[in-house]
Amino acid sequence: MNNFGDRLRELRQNKDLSIDELVIKLNSTYNTTISKSMISRYENGQSDPKMENVRVIADYFKVSSDFLLGIEENINLDLSSKLNLKDERDIKKELQKMIDGLEGKMDMQRLTEGL
Repeated sequence: MNNFGDRLRELRQNKDLSIDELVIKLNSTYNTTISKSMISRYENGQSDPKMENVRVIADYFKVSSDFLLGIEENINLDLSSKLNLKDERDIKKELQKMIDGLEGKMDMQRLTEGL
């Protein structure tokens, strides 16, 4: 097993996902337009994916693009601590809310001290 399609199929099957389920998860999580037929063509070696799709699929399965493309042979199975792009965006938003809240409290404190 060394091509993109074989690795994609193995990763998908290891998560017990049908092609339909994978497409739904990819498109909803990453706002992509990957189709069922695209995944099928990738897995059957009939089409090569665009690099953006490789990146999205690699991120979803928490593997490197190099692994998916067959450049890297080892897969790091201890990936539970890695975040996907959506997780990173959500954390960034929450942190910004906290910073904004703290800045607001500091402004209020300065105002009350000035009275």
